[in-house]
Amino acid sequence: MTATKETQERPRGLVLVVDDHTDTRDLHAQVLGAAGYSVVSAEGVEHALAIVDAIVVDLVVIDAGPPGSDGFELAQRLHARRPRRPRLLAVTGHVPEDTSTEIVLFDAYLIKPCLPEKLVAVVTELLAKRG
Repeated sequence: MTATKETQERPRGLVLVVDDHTDTRDLHAQVLGAAGYSVVSAEGVEHALAIVDAIVVDLVVIDAGPPGSDGFELAQRLHARRPRRPRLLAVTGHVPEDTSTEIVLFDAYLIKPCLPEKLVAVVTELLAKRG
């Protein structure tokens, strides 16, 4: 299937969920899939980048630990893919400061644990802004 045909078949958007914890990754994928999104999953940075290289991804949900973690590395590497980079949503266990790198790297963030309806709402909002 080509990316063009795939894009036509997924009007809500294609979301990549990246988390090294299988349970969390599967839960986020299940919640977003039930909300009508096409979802693919990756365990780590290299797997996520391989997916982004192979298909057009609209948004990436990233398990973002503290600055310097794999989530930040992934966000930085995705930023280098301009002009067509996916929107980036950090799911994190800490509240970033307004001046932090996290605010610059990610389009939005959610604090763990996040309610499923909040995850869907933020993804929907971010994808509504795509252009």
